[in-house]
Amino acid sequence: MATASSDKNLAALIKRVRDFEGDQSAWRTVRAILAVPVQAAIQREWDDAAADGFPAEPDIPRRIEAGFWRMRWDTRAALPSSPDLFRAEMTRSAGAHAHDVVAEYRLFQQLLARCRTDTEGILQGFLSSPNVPRDEDLAGQVRERLWDLRHQLPSDCQSLNHFVAETAREMASISSLFRRSLAGELRAMDELFTIFQQHMEGVCRSVFPEIREHERKDILQNAMIKLLSGMPRTLDPCRLSTWRGFLRTVVFHAGIDWIRRNGRYVSPPGPETGNNG
Repeated sequence: MATASSDKNLAALIKRVRDFEGDQSAWRTVRAILAVPVQAAIQREWDDAAADGFPAEPDIPRRIEAGFWRMRWDTRAALPSSPDLFRAEMTRSAGAHAHDVVAEYRLFQQLLARCRTDTEGILQGFLSSPNVPRDEDLAGQVRERLWDLRHQLPSDCQSLNHFVAETAREMASISSLFRRSLAGELRAMDELFTIFQQHMEGVCRSVFPEIREHERKDILQNAMIKLLSGMPRTLDPCRLSTWRGFLRTVVFHAGIDWIRRNGRYVSPPGPETGNNG
């Protein structure tokens, strides 16, 4: 009886998710129900990468999972309405999505390995410059950013190393802006907002799809006001991913405030939903 009841509940959730408007609250519940099989399917594919001798970076499976749920939300109208078929399709497609990302990861690692000597030399030279902040984890941040931009990376080592140097320079500049923002410098905060505006727009579009485009501009303006009102001193200026998460949360709360102020009702997911790079 418990299984029949859970199937009935899942069927009702699927119906709400498949509606034209979509129900992200129902989608969040579906994610919780299917979290274990989806994570298991992703982990099986990811374990193959570790078996190939590549370093199994622990954050990537989580990012694969987040990307999978965003992808499936976009195609929710085509998902099966039957609970059994829905479970099977979600598990199958999670594994297929992870398989594709793992294949990209292998190519990414092979490219870095092929160009490693020159790449490491460029990074060491860049880090020894007196104008670069002494961020111990800058190399790790550059690697993380390169993974985010993997579809844009050139295949030859000379072009890749130029790309690496530019990325390192960008990361160091952003880290400096974070420090200045923490010190209360408004100009640095404004520059940060400009740099991350596209990211924040993507978060707003993903978290509040029911809100029209011109209305999202009001939310981003509110987010900027919140950003200028104070920067949390507990955030690490060396960790770009931490700051992206912080900005995502700022956008989320600015959106909730806008909804309440305008007497609108939407059912947004949590602030963790959005672009992860």
